[in-house]
Amino acid sequence: MTLQTPPGEATLARRGFYVNPVLGADKQESNRNTRPMLARAIRILALLAAAGSLGLMAREADFSSAEQIATLAGLALWAALPYALAWFAAGRLDGHSFALLVLGAGLLAAAGFGFFIYATIIVFPEKPDAQAGLAFLAVPLYQLGAVLVATALAFIAKSVSRRS
Repeated sequence: MTLQTPPGEATLARRGFYVNPVLGADKQESNRNTRPMLARAIRILALLAAAGSLGLMAREADFSSAEQIATLAGLALWAALPYALAWFAAGRLDGHSFALLVLGAGLLAAAGFGFFIYATIIVFPEKPDAQAGLAFLAVPLYQLGAVLVATALAFIAKSVSRRS
């Protein structure tokens, strides 16, 4: 039985990680091991937020005809689009801690905004409104904008961190 030593600076450099000479290879390796956990947390947040949005949509839906079901399927894709974008971006940014933090903050803000609006308009309205369902059209638009901005900033942060 042989003991494996942690990868050295040359191994980390071959894997595409910058080895900070001040920290050394052992600290760099432990820092690298926490990064997949951050990407996984963002993906779990995206999955839970999408499930919550789709659950609220199903709660308010009318499944009485095929046309309404087809419309709801389109709205469900639209409502899940911001979260799907964050899911895929988290996979592309895996290994870049600061970029993942930027993406996670944007996703958290977009999901929080969406659930605040859904709670205000649909779950706990002051008075019932027939047009409250339009929130399922408008909220994902704002969420998509926020996630697009967060994704762009995260990729900029990734490219800047590679240069330095």
